Amino acid sequence: MKSLGRMKEFVKTVAFIYPITFKRCPGVFLGGNLFGVLAGLMIGIQTTVMAAFFDAVSVAWANGWKKVFWWGAAMGLVVIGNEIVNGLMNYFLDCTNKYSELGYKMRLHEKAGKLSPIDYEKPEVLDVLEKASKGAAQAARFMSEVTELFTVYIPYLLYMGIYLFLASHVLAVSMLVIFIPVVINQAIRSHIFAGAEEAAAGKRRKRDYYFSCIADKEYIKETKLLGESGFFKGKFSKALQDIICIEHEAEKKNNFWKVVMAVITLLGYSGVLFLLVYSLLKGDIQVGSFAAIFASIDMMYGIMCEIVEGRLGSLASNYGTVKNLTDFLRMPEKEADEKMQESGHGQEGEAEISIELKNVYFRYPGAEKEALKGVNLVVRKGETLAVVGENGAGKSSLMKVMMGMYVPEKGVVRFNGSNTAKDQHYEKISAVFQRYQRYRMSLEDNIVISDPDRKVEGEDISMALCKADIPLSTFSGDGYGAMLSREFGGRELSGGQWQRVAIARGIYRRHDILFLDEPTAAIDPLEETELYHRFEEMCRGKTAVIVTHRMGCTKIADRIVVMKDGEAVEAGTHQELYEQGGLYKRYWDMQAENYVEG
Repeated sequence: MKSLGRMKEFVKTVAFIYPITFKRCPGVFLGGNLFGVLAGLMIGIQTTVMAAFFDAVSVAWANGWKKVFWWGAAMGLVVIGNEIVNGLMNYFLDCTNKYSELGYKMRLHEKAGKLSPIDYEKPEVLDVLEKASKGAAQAARFMSEVTELFTVYIPYLLYMGIYLFLASHVLAVSMLVIFIPVVINQAIRSHIFAGAEEAAAGKRRKRDYYFSCIADKEYIKETKLLGESGFFKGKFSKALQDIICIEHEAEKKNNFWKVVMAVITLLGYSGVLFLLVYSLLKGDIQVGSFAAIFASIDMMYGIMCEIVEGRLGSLASNYGTVKNLTDFLRMPEKEADEKMQESGHGQEGEAEISIELKNVYFRYPGAEKEALKGVNLVVRKGETLAVVGENGAGKSSLMKVMMGMYVPEKGVVRFNGSNTAKDQHYEKISAVFQRYQRYRMSLEDNIVISDPDRKVEGEDISMALCKADIPLSTFSGDGYGAMLSREFGGRELSGGQWQRVAIARGIYRRHDILFLDEPTAAIDPLEETELYHRFEEMCRGKTAVIVTHRMGCTKIADRIVVMKDGEAVEAGTHQELYEQGGLYKRYWDMQAENYVEG
């Protein structure tokens, strides 16, 4: 039953990736299939023509040499034709591989982009993604080998099976004794290596991460300065050793079964040779057929070994990784708990509401405590809301839940009236994150990447740079084309300059609602005042949510929410909260005192 189940899974995997290959290059793919069938049949036809040639030679002294000449010429044509057909088949398959590999990787990237952001907080999803990435690289070769198996080898085996059956029933059946043990061995091999791939994926991800801590630009300065190289080398070596142990154990099991099945196959091969001689002496086959089969038996045995140890062996080794790709591509893109999905279209007055949270609870995967606990909040259209609180209070988590990046565990979040558990609406928002990306591209590309479908206009880029307080004179005459990367012959920016680029990127994107998560964290406090005045202008007439630990910026907000331990404990204007004398007043006074002392 297990073997049948694995066979069904194999068929499902092939059926899933076949359309991807076909759609990328239908003509080339069909051409490879056609010439593959011809190549398989040509090998079998070569045996038939060889048998007729040997029969003609055996009676040439009595019947003349005319048939010998014609059958010899036919043999030559078959050999030449076989080479031509093989060359065309390989050409078409190589082209198919190049086209289809791009198709698999594109599907992988499209799928990764559609997953819910919370999935990237789950180790099991990251393991699946790592395995799927490897599968995308192997899928083209896997599909090529499946194509060769079904178009070249199976037609050849069918042809030879019929030929041997017509020559001797017993001889045809005995060939299975060679073939079956090797097939069993490859089924065992597939099971062993699929299990090894499953066990090694997480450890391989750790190995790659530890290596990046040693060598990547992002980590290298701190690693060297603090002398952490040895620490990470130890971690890297441990992860690498674990992977080697898993692979070694798999190879050990595979080699044991390989020896067992090779002995059985050798016995079967010896039996076939015995039956071939016996059939000739008994008169079941002619001399020509005997000579052709005897001459072809090594080739048949070699082809069977090539099928099972080469093609099926490679399929067995790669099947696990390719199945990981198909499993990933089948993953749901955004899971929604039916309990959270309330019916209806909201309440009266919803037209004036941009974002509404009702009794929202949220917990990160694997976390013991909830990041948000029973949050109720309404952000009205055109309102600027500031969210403040200590580190770990839940500010950034609240923002990501409001954006719809994370779906709450309990409760409901409505974005412009739509339940975020059901609908995605990222095209309506723009954001500047505390951990912004430093793209190694030109200044222009760093800006327009936030709205790639928008027609690029110099005035729009200039406006975004101006609002982010980035003078073009900073880039030494290179203007928008300035390369922001030393690695590609450009220049490196300071942390504050990079943050301004990230702000300009968020401003450039067309949006209804703007989210700012610690947008000035890397900017000098004396400079940020001017920038917040610019934010005030940007937010005027639009909905904005600003997460910040700098209390001075809250004055540009219409309303302020104070977070503590995942709860919204205070809400109101600056004046209202200050007069209440609660947490907000304490935060304000502490920070004001620090600035005065400074």
